[in-house]
Amino acid sequence: PSLAVSAPASSLAAETMQFVTPSKARPEHEPRWLAWPRARLPTAPNTFVASRGSSGRWIAVAVDARGQYAAFDARCYHMGLPLFSAADEAAGVATGDIEDDGCVRCPHHGRRVDVRTGSCDGQVVQRTYPTRLLPAPDGSAVLEVDVSRLGSLASDAYNASTSPCV
Repeated sequence: PSLAVSAPASSLAAETMQFVTPSKARPEHEPRWLAWPRARLPTAPNTFVASRGSSGRWIAVAVDARGQYAAFDARCYHMGLPLFSAADEAAGVATGDIEDDGCVRCPHHGRRVDVRTGSCDGQVVQRTYPTRLLPAPDGSAVLEVDVSRLGSLASDAYNASTSPCV
């Protein structure tokens, strides 16, 4: 069976998804698309803006030099320390830089993680989130982030909430 993905009225047509393993069928996964606030999008290439939601979970949205977005847990999988360099804790907003090869470097221990795949040294350890750009009624675009979490990764221990981020 397939599952229709619900999205805001201004979104594109519904999509379908199905996950199956050879041994048994997994429960279907329904994405939870969250419209990312425009004020919390990075404006310069190779940077990211992290936001802390009401659940306490930090998620970062990065933009590369080509203008493509990626979203990932903003706390390092290694020890849960922030991947961002500057934060306004009261506002729940932080910023950081992405290296030219698409990796973020943990400012505390130097570990490098690819922001698109969550890989470090060939092993996926950091939670990443699918993103999509949708047309807005005013002609601009809205970035949505799927904040649902399928499976388990090392960074989940430090961003353990199951609630949406923002």
